Amino acid sequence: MIEDGFLERFPRADVCLGQHVFPAPVGFVSTRPGPVMAASDSLRVRLFGRGGHGSTPETAVDPVVMAAAVVMRLQTVVSREVGASQTAVVTVGSIHAGTKENIIPDTADLRINIRSTTPAARKRVLAAVERIVRAEAAASGAPKDPEITGINSFPSPSTTTGPPAPYSPRSPKSSAANRSSPCPRPSPAARTSVSSAPRSQSPRSSGTSAAPTQPSSSTSTPPRC
Repeated sequence: MIEDGFLERFPRADVCLGQHVFPAPVGFVSTRPGPVMAASDSLRVRLFGRGGHGSTPETAVDPVVMAAAVVMRLQTVVSREVGASQTAVVTVGSIHAGTKENIIPDTADLRINIRSTTPAARKRVLAAVERIVRAEAAASGAPKDPEITGINSFPSPSTTTGPPAPYSPRSPKSSAANRSSPCPRPSPAARTSVSSAPRSQSPRSSGTSAAPTQPSSSTSTPPRC
């Protein structure tokens, strides 16, 4: 319409009403109490694996399997993390990886769309999606953290007076570094140190019943993993 010269051919309107994927008869305007249309956030996700030949999958990290795990896990966001009184939708509308059936690719790309009707639901679902993407990559042994990029954000008119804050993924500590750093061992100074005080003579050898002297020790609680 714009390219066809709509704005030049007709006076500029004071109000513009549009319809998108919403069935309604011509000549009618539909509304209801509360939100009518949802906010929309679209994300681009790139998962990193390690390519290899299909005959030796043990030498690779398969991003296709990683992507499949992400898609399946995302199905629990709405069903298990969004309350029944709220509304949200998570859609993985695009997934691409590889060029040949017997080659494990290096990367897999997903495009995810999120619909929400309240700012609270939007914040919670965005956080859950990012958490799941990063966790599945770590669980698969990905050599590199996934890239999560916001494509676009469109606010819900019923809940937002201005444009929403653009999606910005958090900056996590490198999961690869975390995976390569096992639970820290206590330093020698933190281990139990026993004093060199002499113990009492063994009751068995002396024939007495004197209780052995307890060594004095200082301990340091090791870090919890």
